[in-house]
Amino acid sequence: MAIYSLGQGRVQGSIAAVMALAQVIGPLWAGWLYESVSPSAPYWSGTVQVLVAVAVMLIAMPALQRLNREMNAEQNEYQ
Repeated sequence: MAIYSLGQGRVQGSIAAVMALAQVIGPLWAGWLYESVSPSAPYWSGTVQVLVAVAVMLIAMPALQRLNREMNAEQNEYQ
């Protein structure tokens, strides 16, 4: 059994839960922004969320690459 598959179910369940939560909260948030701020506010909110996600990804990338190298080295030890 590969090391990667040990936590796959837990990760997949977490992703599914976050997606379901986003499907509930997203329309409520966008509707509130549309009514309270302006009709273009939901689009700007989405833009900000994408920019934040890209920034987090770019910041996390070196640590994820290091972790991937360590996991590959560990997996090669068991083979």
